[in-house]
Amino acid sequence: MRVGLDSIPAAGRVVDVGLELKWAVDAATASLDTVPTSLSGKLNIELPIKARVRVNIDVHASAEVVCDRCAEPATLSVHAALQLNYKPLPDDEADSELESEDLDVGWYTDRSLDLSDVLAEALTLAIPRRITCEDVGACGD
Repeated sequence: MRVGLDSIPAAGRVVDVGLELKWAVDAATASLDTVPTSLSGKLNIELPIKARVRVNIDVHASAEVVCDRCAEPATLSVHAALQLNYKPLPDDEADSELESEDLDVGWYTDRSLDLSDVLAEALTLAIPRRITCEDVGACGD
C-alpha cells in the first residue's frame, strides 16, 4: 500500500494494520515466512522535516512455525515497537554517497512511501534470531 506524502496532514496519519488488509497480510507473510494467524497494530506516519518521514510502529503478529531446537510446532509471537525513518532516494550519483547518519535510514521514491515495505521491515527486525518453544523444559536440545 503506497501512501502519498502530500496527503499526510501536519498532525500525521495513523494507518491501522490487521488481518483484513491484504497488503498487511502479504507484508507480514513475507517477513514471517508464513501466513500470520494474528496481526494488529498501527503505523503512525509523521513528516517532522521537509522530505523526511518518520513512522512510529506498534504492531503485534503471530504465526504457527516450527521450533528451531526440536522441530515441533510452535507459535512465533512478534511485537514490533520501533521508529523507522525515511528520506527521498537521491536523484543522481552525485547525491548518492551515504553519510554515517544515513545508515539507519530507509528510502522512498515518487513522494510516496510503501507501507508494505515498512511493515515487513519492522516485523523482520523484531523476529528473534532463534525461534523456540515456550516450554523450554520439554524441548530437547
